[in-house]
Amino acid sequence: MKDESFERTMEAWAEQEQAAAPVMRPTDEMYRLVEAQRERRGLFAAGLRRWARLGATIASVLLVALAYTQLYRPPAVVGPPLAIVRLREAFPAEKGRVVTQTPAARGQTPKEEPAFFGALDLQLRSAGVEAITSMDLRQPPDEPIALAASDSYRLVLQLQRDGHVYVYQQAPSGVALLFPNEAYADAGNPLRKGETYYLPQPPSGFYVEPAAGQQRLDVVASAEPLEELSQAYEAYATAPSAAARQQALSTFLQTLDGIEAAHPGSAVRWTLEFSVQ
Repeated sequence: MKDESFERTMEAWAEQEQAAAPVMRPTDEMYRLVEAQRERRGLFAAGLRRWARLGATIASVLLVALAYTQLYRPPAVVGPPLAIVRLREAFPAEKGRVVTQTPAARGQTPKEEPAFFGALDLQLRSAGVEAITSMDLRQPPDEPIALAASDSYRLVLQLQRDGHVYVYQQAPSGVALLFPNEAYADAGNPLRKGETYYLPQPPSGFYVEPAAGQQRLDVVASAEPLEELSQAYEAYATAPSAAARQQALSTFLQTLDGIEAAHPGSAVRWTLEFSVQ
């Protein structure tokens, strides 16, 4: 009996404690705190995902840039034109040398007006040969001449009046300015009447590598400076790219070809074509 009484007493107590306990219901503030926490966690996770994607993109760009620099090297900015002529010692001392004058070539008619040059000669000398062969460029041949690989050449100029002289050499690879050019002659424009000028200066001579293609010398003389010719060549020599250089070369050649028409009675041009065998 005692056990039954004890159990009934304990059950009554438990029921009273249960009825007295408070109801545990979350408030609105608790809901807001929980939602805010979830949002922060979501934003943090999204931020991590964005940074991960950005990092992957940057790494991809760096890898592509590295591969580009290794596998493809864009062309460098184009510098001055390649050397068309070279120098070597070919005309040391003049004493005791025999100068032979080639017969007058039956070609272009000598330009009489205006008369600039008392001498406009192309001198040739081969290695080991004593004689110097001279050709008057005021009456060059119609057909290109052939030079031997051992031939060196130079220009000898003597003016009958003060004037400005421009000398260019054309080749398949481009155009070179031979005069005025400090690399080949100390003298510069204007040249003086009665003086004899060598281009290049002794003891040097020009030469061209064999198989360099057809060459052409252009000599232009003028009473006044030919600014348009100088500027056209400068634009060609300093062109920043291959495409710009090609366009500038075309402009320069057009200017050169039209220089006599642009300065009638004031500018004269002589040309000589040759090849090296």
